[in-house]
Amino acid sequence: MQASTRRIITLLITIAAFAQDLASSSNVVFTPEGVTVSQLKPGTKLAWLALTRERVGHHSVLHTFRGFEIATPAGAIPIGRRGADRSRSLWLLASVDGEFATSSVPPGYSASSMPMESVAMADATAITVDAPAVELLYVRPRGGAWFLSAADGGTADADSRKDAVLTLALQSLQPFQGNPNPPASVAEGDLILMIDPLDNRMSVVKVGR
Repeated sequence: MQASTRRIITLLITIAAFAQDLASSSNVVFTPEGVTVSQLKPGTKLAWLALTRERVGHHSVLHTFRGFEIATPAGAIPIGRRGADRSRSLWLLASVDGEFATSSVPPGYSASSMPMESVAMADATAITVDAPAVELLYVRPRGGAWFLSAADGGTADADSRKDAVLTLALQSLQPFQGNPNPPASVAEGDLILMIDPLDNRMSVVKVGR
């Protein structure tokens, strides 16, 4: 078996185990008023990303929302997004403390089951994502949270080629308010949360060794 194939298999196993471990550590509830994340430690810092499909006539219009919140003394984070319980939306959430990271959707709606593959190796200055477009959160536990929107061949795609592979330099990441500048290189334990807005896919990745 080639080294690259072993690395991808190991990465996928790591993703599956990581998502399963962290999905049970929080409570994400969709209501008519918005989304509430509970069962968090007071003061937990949370970065989140949502992609909503709104029906307008015979077309769907995509809206991207993102934010950075701090848990209340009761350990909850309310995110105002009216009609969230009936929306056609995909949600990604991760704490900067590294205790919570997951994807979620409202009841009755689902994301594509097709996987999103990403290669992120420790000490590299860029990551790759196999997708025509991506909405991305990058979280370094106890370090900060950043975001990026990119399209294949666009200005944020470092290889500038339309090849269905996005090459994203970490220096292109944008910090949420109150967060530091993006890191110079990938580190073990970093979290990468991705939505493919064209194919309705999403993934949560933890960088391994």
